[in-house]
Amino acid sequence: DATGKLVYLFGSQWDVSDVRAARADERHARMLARELSHRMKNMFAVISGIVNVTGRVRGIRKEAAEINSRIQALGRAYETTLDDALTGTIAFGEAIHAILAPYEGDRLRLVGNGVRASFSTISMVGLILHELAANAQKHGAWSADDGWVTVKWSEPDDDRKLQVEWIEDGGPQIDAGAVQSGSGTAITERLLRAGNGSIERDWKPSGLHATLNLPLT
Repeated sequence: DATGKLVYLFGSQWDVSDVRAARADERHARMLARELSHRMKNMFAVISGIVNVTGRVRGIRKEAAEINSRIQALGRAYETTLDDALTGTIAFGEAIHAILAPYEGDRLRLVGNGVRASFSTISMVGLILHELAANAQKHGAWSADDGWVTVKWSEPDDDRKLQVEWIEDGGPQIDAGAVQSGSGTAITERLLRAGNGSIERDWKPSGLHATLNLPLT
């Protein structure tokens, strides 16, 4: 009161045990994710070494290098995104940046939103984009001095499908009828068949325009 005498007291308490336990669990999960990331990097390095040695011993260095490039693409798809394992999904944009890191520069544009996808979808996209990028270097837009590649991704509102567009511009003009399917095409088709996805290829005068439709989960 006016004289400083206590006339009323209200007390309250909040048991924070559950909050502290949840935070401890989250810290532990992140620590496990970092450890898993380290182990996966080692695993991919070991696999890559086995492929290289086998290719050298068997006299098939070119084939071994081709296999290794796919292994490395798959490794990049996981390498920078394992912290997201806590949520059960991965930020698609971060994965795309990791997968296409060797190709990033003035002649690659990435356009997309914050959609998230499952691990299996990310691994499938990683290998498919690697095949498209390798083809662009050999025969497509990146084989020309002024060629560009744009990668767009979005989540359509009507279903739970992820749409990824691979758009090449400025490359050599290719006759669609003369395009031959190679091992990369076979791998892509098999992956999409197993993962309930699809791809549409449109050989425009400016270059390949491929549209991928993939399940988010």
